[in-house]
Amino acid sequence: MARALYNHAMAERDENPGERLVRVFNSLAPGQMDVLDKLYSPIIEFRDPRHEFHNLKDLKEFLHNQYQHVQSCHFEPSKFVHAGFTTVVEWTMALKHRYLNLGQEITLKGVSVVTEDPISRLIIEHRDYFDVSALVLKSIPGMDFLKKSFRKLEEFEKSFSSRTKS
Repeated sequence: MARALYNHAMAERDENPGERLVRVFNSLAPGQMDVLDKLYSPIIEFRDPRHEFHNLKDLKEFLHNQYQHVQSCHFEPSKFVHAGFTTVVEWTMALKHRYLNLGQEITLKGVSVVTEDPISRLIIEHRDYFDVSALVLKSIPGMDFLKKSFRKLEEFEKSFSSRTKS
């Protein structure tokens, strides 16, 4: 048992900040925001396309409020790129949220850039990049149907115009 705990602690220590980020956010749930204390520095610069926070207390409060309506959220990393103390994580998020898309799962691609403090190994800067308009469109029920309908209409128009040109 002690050996298993030691191996788990060593594996966590050897993770890069991007791997730790994905692991922690995949286990995050309401009432469990204290796990962020092991990930982020108390003075964290966090930015995404819609929000900006300069300390861990405000970030935890924001995430606590956001996760109240999350039914499930999973990040699937597709690429990690490391440079010094900075890691870039390319990911796809699968999210089920009570108020988005009638509670049906939506997926969103994005990138996180995280920088860790070389001494504490805590993340001191976290920047997320994702397409907010895609998130909004995917959140509205029926938008996929409309997009597919427009694509079929475009294909029909292209095939019709190519026939009339000949």
